[in-house]
Amino acid sequence: MAHPLSTISKIRAANKKAGHYFFSPKTMEFFNSKAYGIIKTTKAGAFFITSEIFQASDGSKEKTYKVRFCHLSGIIDTKEIGFKTYEEAKICLNLLN
Repeated sequence: MAHPLSTISKIRAANKKAGHYFFSPKTMEFFNSKAYGIIKTTKAGAFFITSEIFQASDGSKEKTYKVRFCHLSGIIDTKEIGFKTYEEAKICLNLLN
């Protein structure tokens, strides 16, 4: 049997069903955010990676990657932040339980 949060699409649907807007187009656009398709499932939910691009007051932009956790209820928490590369975030994701 497939895990209920085995894909980004399933995580998006669970978050929306919970009444949250983590993946809404406006939220994703505001944070210049992207969710990546590598998922690590657990009994309690699933880890996944996002990236956000922040623009400083001087106009410079910085892309960071974060490891997030979606609970079976659809609520999303940030677990690890501040990775400079997708590969660093992926290594972290693979080490989490």
